[in-house]
Amino acid sequence: MLAYFKQRIKLESQLDEELTASCPEIVKLCKSLSFPFPVIHETLKVYEKIKEADIEKKQRKNRALVATCIFIGCRNANLPKPLKEICRLTRSSIKETTRNYYIISKKCQLVYNVSDLVKNYVAMICEKLHIPVNIQHEALTLATTGLDTTGVCGRRPKTVAASAVYVVCERSGFFQITLSKLAEETQTNVATLRVVVGLLSSKQ
Repeated sequence: MLAYFKQRIKLESQLDEELTASCPEIVKLCKSLSFPFPVIHETLKVYEKIKEADIEKKQRKNRALVATCIFIGCRNANLPKPLKEICRLTRSSIKETTRNYYIISKKCQLVYNVSDLVKNYVAMICEKLHIPVNIQHEALTLATTGLDTTGVCGRRPKTVAASAVYVVCERSGFFQITLSKLAEETQTNVATLRVVVGLLSSKQ
């Protein structure tokens, strides 16, 4: 048993050295922010794609670009975090990070499944608000099926997820939060939430 743990520690140490050699700045920043290994791994994969896409080295050293890599890495690791939070943690410009995100997505051909993003946000919102599992499952179903609804398609995944959670909570009688409070907690627009809630409420 002791030999097993020694070998495991050795392998983890070797892997850690390989990651650090790939991009010390990203690894150091992720560790300082207590991001789990899957996020670091996915972030570095995004960084490698950026290098392959011939984005200038000077740009790759940009802190906002590092924040963008982390933002995408969190999504790929199924641990999405709001862009504002990533920028706050990394002390990066939201405007520049957003710009980098669109540039990287286009140049590196990063395509995301909207349905998966919605599911991730539903899980995050329910966990944050301590919503029961049965309601979470119903919200997941409503959110994913609701993506095909006219007026819902094209909305931000987080908005659709928050709206679905609210609708299901309302139907089940699980009232613990108002729409305005939900908008505040999820950093979404309350007026937009109200519109999407109305559209999803019409679905049976």
